[in-house]
Amino acid sequence: MRKIPLPSAGTCEWICNCPEFLRWLKEPNSRLLLLSAEPWSGKSVITRYLVETALPERCPDATIWPSCIACCEDAHCRKTRPADTPAVTVEQLIAKLHALAADSVDSTGKEIDSTNADTDNPKAGEIIYVLDGLDECRLDQLHVFTDKLKQSLSEPRNVRFLVTSRPHPSILNIFKQKFGSTYNHLSWYDKAVRIEMQADIVKAANLLFKNHNCTGYHEELRNALYLVERDQSSYLWTQVIFDVLKELSCDNFQMKQWKQLSSGLPKESLAICKKLLEPASIKGQQGLRPRFNSHGHPLYSTAKKLLLFHFKSVLGIQTRPRWKFEWNQQQRNLFAEKAYSADGPSLAVVCDKLYAVWRGHAGNNGIWWSRIESLQGEWTEPKQIPSATTMNRPAIAATGETLVALWKSLDRESLYYSVLKCGDKWGEPRRTEFGSKVGPALALRETESDGNCKIWAAWRGIEGDEHFWRASFDGDGWSGQHPEYIDVSTESRPALVFCHGRGYLAWTSTAVDTAQQIRISFLEAEADVWEPPFSIERHCRSNTAPCLARFKDIVLAAWTGKGNDTGIWLSSCDRLGDASHFDRPQRLEYAATDCTPAVIEYNDKLVLVWKGGLNGDCGLWWGYGVVK
Repeated sequence: MRKIPLPSAGTCEWICNCPEFLRWLKEPNSRLLLLSAEPWSGKSVITRYLVETALPERCPDATIWPSCIACCEDAHCRKTRPADTPAVTVEQLIAKLHALAADSVDSTGKEIDSTNADTDNPKAGEIIYVLDGLDECRLDQLHVFTDKLKQSLSEPRNVRFLVTSRPHPSILNIFKQKFGSTYNHLSWYDKAVRIEMQADIVKAANLLFKNHNCTGYHEELRNALYLVERDQSSYLWTQVIFDVLKELSCDNFQMKQWKQLSSGLPKESLAICKKLLEPASIKGQQGLRPRFNSHGHPLYSTAKKLLLFHFKSVLGIQTRPRWKFEWNQQQRNLFAEKAYSADGPSLAVVCDKLYAVWRGHAGNNGIWWSRIESLQGEWTEPKQIPSATTMNRPAIAATGETLVALWKSLDRESLYYSVLKCGDKWGEPRRTEFGSKVGPALALRETESDGNCKIWAAWRGIEGDEHFWRASFDGDGWSGQHPEYIDVSTESRPALVFCHGRGYLAWTSTAVDTAQQIRISFLEAEADVWEPPFSIERHCRSNTAPCLARFKDIVLAAWTGKGNDTGIWLSSCDRLGDASHFDRPQRLEYAATDCTPAVIEYNDKLVLVWKGGLNGDCGLWWGYGVVK
């Protein structure tokens, strides 16, 4: 039960002293306990406490079999189960109960003989079934299930059942009709139970405040944040509050900021946010299916964004950074009209020099390079990387004094690379074990788990393989390749960048519903899985691949327009840390291209290099400016 939060210290213990729980645990004729509570009020946390702590301590010889009910016929009644907790259909549970009633199997499926049970020790060989989410099944299934449950309980066996459910009247009525006074019921609507559950919320909130270095104003904060109400969705509301505080880096708050939150938050606005997270059911539908499936809530993100806005307003934090790119030096042709490309360059900085690498044009498929040592200087005369050819744009990145170029080969889908060690001589191209249909992206990841900086490569697979793959370069060679399981559909190369440990991956979509949109996914610093992709803006579309770059503390995305739009567009990721938000894009003046532009930070300026886009212009142009 790992996805359900761990109980905070000192919470949930009250349930072990409840008369209903003690009667269920001790009396042989009272072996059914129903725990009913509204969604997100804490019943799953209590269940985890019972399964992992209380029951093993009180019944050390018992076999505890936790499971959650999965009804797969409708998306509304799927349940996201905790890790390591088996999901069983109602039909499987009914079959299990039938076997138990026939006295033929135990919880592991082995044959048993209840006549050999140790009658002097009522806990010997006991089986405790914990069934989570009874409200996930239909009414007709519930009737069959409770009939089999009643039959199983009628046998003199050491089997007990703990069932959790939302307090639907239909479920409660069925239990009353079929079990009468023989079952025990712990209800969220019982005042004593609600008081205890609310006390758990207070304990958990106080502990979380202390963990975030808040040593005072606990009571004031609980009142201001509605963490003292005995109402619905208490645990979900607590979770979203502390998710917002974590995003605001509350560990660094001074007591002054905690005091501002305790006294300055608009109560009416917070009450609206809290109302958004209340559970509801669809009226008029057959059965017990809730509108919100499992522990997820479709309005969680909305409530979080609203709370984030109000918290920032009270704390005086800028809620939406406004930025604009301004040219310091307008476009100039790269190296006196001797640099030409079929699809534009890639850029990297090594040894305080800015390098550009590109594919030739007009039948010249060699890979060319040039560099500049300052923004006031001139680009060196273009040279070729010996024996390096490609039909796609090469990628480059630097670590220390090493510059690495990676490209798709000319006559096959293999990827080749070459290394330059802070000089003018590139190494002999070497073949990797990787393959791509459209070419790779490279970026420096500043901190790895082993403390080293490495260059990451990302690429779409070969023909027929739509996965993204990645590998890393440590200065001496490449690691093995690993798939990235991202929902992606693209015919263009990706873009990759890292900023403050977080990785960003971008591509131009070819999916029907997101065609030509710039799609972004990000990887948190300590995560292993990329987040689901999102579009920068639905109206932001491109004919070509995007580019990503880091400029100071923000991530910039750049692309050329769709159709006849040859303009270069820029958008920045929110400087306040919201990786899923990019600002309204800006169309740059004086720059036109029909290919992906290249963007990089150099000498505290934002440098852009691009292939011309008007009248068949294949020359490379460049300029630089600042983001304000």
